[in-house]
Amino acid sequence: MSSMMNMVNTNFVDEENIIYEEELNAAELNNTRLPESEDDVEEIYYITKQMTVKTIIHSLTPIEYPPTSKEGVAIVYHVEGWNNVEEAFTDIQYSMGKPCGQHTSTCSYLGDVTIEKKDRTCQGVKICEFANSELLEMNHESVNTDSDLQLKVNKEMSEDNIENVTFAVYLAAFKTKCRYMRDGVQCAGKPILKCLKRKDNTTTYFIGCSEWNFNEKFHRFINIKENVDLNLLRQLLDGLYGGESEEPTNDCYTILPNSSKKTLCSHPHRTGTTIKQGSIIQKTCGVKYSKIIPLDIKSCPYVILISKGIHSHPPPPPSRVPLTICSRLQELIHQANDNNSDITPTHIITGNYYTNTQ
Repeated sequence: MSSMMNMVNTNFVDEENIIYEEELNAAELNNTRLPESEDDVEEIYYITKQMTVKTIIHSLTPIEYPPTSKEGVAIVYHVEGWNNVEEAFTDIQYSMGKPCGQHTSTCSYLGDVTIEKKDRTCQGVKICEFANSELLEMNHESVNTDSDLQLKVNKEMSEDNIENVTFAVYLAAFKTKCRYMRDGVQCAGKPILKCLKRKDNTTTYFIGCSEWNFNEKFHRFINIKENVDLNLLRQLLDGLYGGESEEPTNDCYTILPNSSKKTLCSHPHRTGTTIKQGSIIQKTCGVKYSKIIPLDIKSCPYVILISKGIHSHPPPPPSRVPLTICSRLQELIHQANDNNSDITPTHIITGNYYTNTQ
């Protein structure tokens, strides 16, 4: 009887000190359980003995914005029948350059074939010194071509923004030198706001030259659009502009490819009492690319692009026309030439051309 009481009576210990057998067995089972599915195991793929990636993508066509990750992404292209295997890489919109290198190695993923490995580094993009903070701080691993950021234009840069258009007219006036020559010396007159008042009492405002006189031609003349603040323009030209409370205007969404030769932003910006075009600055990147090309491409018709790292800049705008588009356009031109010698570019674009049977 006493042993029976010991089996069911737990009044001698507190509840938190009672260990239930079923809970103990469950805990031991959890500690020794096997993965329930393959998803619980992170796969690592060896491309070479020294290079691994976590993701592999197979593609039959070039990719303009190849994805990347910290662990690495490999894109395997099937290039059988291609005229040039390098075409797998020509559509890439990212600029690649130094640090770089090239050597021969063995690709484990393709069956231990001998390959040529070309290493490159992403060169980043170029942005305005007045870039929006979103662009300055942006990182990315992949690109959504339908993203608003790809097409976003800051409202400060809009043609509907009268203040911004006025700044642009002002900058254009100072960039344009007066063409009038007096005794072989170019006119040094300054841009000034003028207006032509007609007999019917209508007026037209324009930017002229401070040294202009009647019967003198070729002095500075810049027509003024309707969406310009004339009072603001006069202040700017007369050196009376006092600036605004929020300076500088750091909301520029200008993004240029690394290959761009521009040194100044196309849009005007305000800093203090000065209106200027922002300087174009470099946004660097550390993403590493490797191109894997078998030496015997006929027996192994595959090439691989490997990208590792995270881009520390916004996606670059398209600067290369995809090869498939170029090829298709050439086909249309050749077809049009064969069918009709009078074909026009509009006919090619619309597909509205016909065979000349006359």
